[in-house]
Amino acid sequence: IIMALDQRGIDYDDIISIQRPLCTNTFVVSFRTADAKAHILSAWDINVAGHRTFVADCDHKISIVKVLQRPE
Repeated sequence: IIMALDQRGIDYDDIISIQRPLCTNTFVVSFRTADAKAHILSAWDINVAGHRTFVADCDHKISIVKVLQRPE
């Protein structure tokens, strides 16, 4: 994750913590400055270990709904 953030231009010193809640497959990254947070949120995604990973603001929750069948 640190390498992925570095590739997007986030300085290592701007990262305060990286946490992973046990019940989800998400990571929560805390940044030292609002500018660093805004910079990574403007990227929309990062590449973590070869996987394209969605970036979202946990202060403003986003709900993703998967539609399995659309109405006729």
